Amino acid sequence: MAFVLIRQIRPLPGREQEAIAWYKATEPYRRQAGQTAQTLLRSVVDPTEYQLIQRWSSQAAYERWRQSPERERLSAERARLMTAEPAKWYITI
Repeated sequence: MAFVLIRQIRPLPGREQEAIAWYKATEPYRRQAGQTAQTLLRSVVDPTEYQLIQRWSSQAAYERWRQSPERERLSAERARLMTAEPAKWYITI
């Protein structure tokens, strides 16, 4: 059963392109941990709002990633570029 994480993010003013590039550049780390797909969407109504959709092979794979030192390091980098709302978690049915 796949696990899907959806998170609203807002790049800091003037750092939009850097934040988008960061998500694309760091995707291989998440793929190695079990992420199977990543989609970044920009709102048509509010162009400062983005939605990140990550599909993981399983919730267990995501939990391992969530507890990893690599994720902690990337999370600190992300905080310099954007704000993030709490993630919503889903499983496919």
